[in-house]
Amino acid sequence: MRKLFFMLIALCGILMTGCAQLVTLDENQSDMIAEYMAGTVLRHSTNYEEALIYPVETAEDTKKEAQTVTTKEQEQTVNNLINTGLKVNQSNETVKQDSNVSIDRLFKDISGGEYTVAYKGYAFYDSYPETNGYFTMEPAKGKKILEITFKLTNLSGKNLAINLIKKNVSYELTDSQGNVYASMLTLLENDFQFLNLSIPKGKSKEAVLLFEVSKDISKNGLKFNASYNGEAAVIELSE
Repeated sequence: MRKLFFMLIALCGILMTGCAQLVTLDENQSDMIAEYMAGTVLRHSTNYEEALIYPVETAEDTKKEAQTVTTKEQEQTVNNLINTGLKVNQSNETVKQDSNVSIDRLFKDISGGEYTVAYKGYAFYDSYPETNGYFTMEPAKGKKILEITFKLTNLSGKNLAINLIKKNVSYELTDSQGNVYASMLTLLENDFQFLNLSIPKGKSKEAVLLFEVSKDISKNGLKFNASYNGEAAVIELSE
């Protein structure tokens, strides 16, 4: 008994004054050590009338506890699978529904029917633009620039100012390998994501989105995605 008591005192001394590094205990850790020490002393004390009683765990108790834990784990696993399945189904239903929206339908809520948006085509560039201008954008090494062009037509019967800066429309491009590309930020006047221009009555203007992509990207399987207010339009790019 005395030997055990001195061992516990020695343990506290090590924790509090260690040779190489001082160990700092928080309140919970101190309480745990104190409780353990008290329990150990009382457990081995034959003269203490109110010594702690440690119940002996039987094999039957262990078996019941294991069965209870196993049952809870199985229930949790089943619930997780059910919840995951519901989320996957809901996600697939959403994708299928949103994919049927055309680019023009997507912008009807934004335009209020005053103008239409149509996809015109796409092209690759080693630098943009190819013609001499005020500035030229150069892609990173091993990259090239993909331009997607859209046609906006004024249907309002008056000169129309279009401002998409605060509309929070998101655009992305995916290739056949599943890689996702975000549209580039530019200072172009006709950059579709921050478009702010005027179109005369009955006229049309073009807007573009630029993407920096791998130089070896395949033209097959390229898809453009535009999303706004819970809806999405997917366009399979073609020559």
